Amino acid sequence: MDFFQENSLPRNSFHNSYLHRIILFLVVVPLILIIAFGNGMVILPVLSRRQLRKPNYFILLSLALNDLMNACVSLPLELYIRTVRNEVTCSLSSAEYFYLWSYVFVYGSLTHLLLVSLDRYIAVTRPLRYESIVTNWRIGIAVTAAWALTLTYAVARISVDSDGSAKHFIYSYCLGERSSSSNISMVFDLLVLISILIVGAFLMVLNIRILLIAIRQANRIAIVEDAMRAPGAPRKRGNSSRHVKATKITLLMVSSFLVCFMPLASFLGAARYITSDRWYVTADDCAFFLVCVSSMTNPLIYFSRDTIFRENAVSILRSLQTNVRQKLTKSTPLV
Repeated sequence: MDFFQENSLPRNSFHNSYLHRIILFLVVVPLILIIAFGNGMVILPVLSRRQLRKPNYFILLSLALNDLMNACVSLPLELYIRTVRNEVTCSLSSAEYFYLWSYVFVYGSLTHLLLVSLDRYIAVTRPLRYESIVTNWRIGIAVTAAWALTLTYAVARISVDSDGSAKHFIYSYCLGERSSSSNISMVFDLLVLISILIVGAFLMVLNIRILLIAIRQANRIAIVEDAMRAPGAPRKRGNSSRHVKATKITLLMVSSFLVCFMPLASFLGAARYITSDRWYVTADDCAFFLVCVSSMTNPLIYFSRDTIFRENAVSILRSLQTNVRQKLTKSTPLV
């Protein structure tokens, strides 16, 4: 018997229609492939190129791994729970095992952006001591702490709800409307909303301040270099201009993360006031989609703004293309 008939639950025609499921598949599956490919092309250069084996690139490597796991773990589970209706996906106590990973990897992105911003701050304000302060060992500890903090949220939410407090609640998405949910779940949702907004605002202010410092340093150095440069000699690009560019990249990453997260934050805050089933489902899907897009934006930013990343990624792609052609040539029999 149908799940909704067994439990005497209302059925929303659009929410449970084949059209809705087809739209989700057409949108999410290509997104998974794009995110996996883009972040894979971030991971490969750092692992294979010696010049990228630096503390700041190790942070970007860990961030790319977080986004890659989002594509390989979170998105497939979210797609399943949004398209399949049964006692597992529609029971709030078991549904959390599917959808909480989206929150986990959002936290992961935030903690890594915090590390990237702090790395930029030290590089700009302590340039002479940067290499002694930011070592591979310390970066390893910081990245481990970021992952531990991220996974702590998942373990805490699962362990708190495992006592059966959410056993009698239906996951609201299955109904296509704002249904009653456990107080524990509401607290965790509110925790995600508040913490990301506060930390995100802090990161924006911090990176703007870093950018202003980097620009002032670059201007002072440029004035000195212009005074010492011989007439007609070309200008050399120093560390100060590279600091400005790197800070702009970090600021762009933080901004794109907040832009992608704000619809989800608005949805969590306004979901209970949405009375239309169709609008509730549409708003939920759009917020989910934009959060997924945030995992795709970082590789795009690297490749468009970072010359070293772009050149190494192109080199790897050309090497792979050459290897594939050689294997195809060897496997093709001569006539």
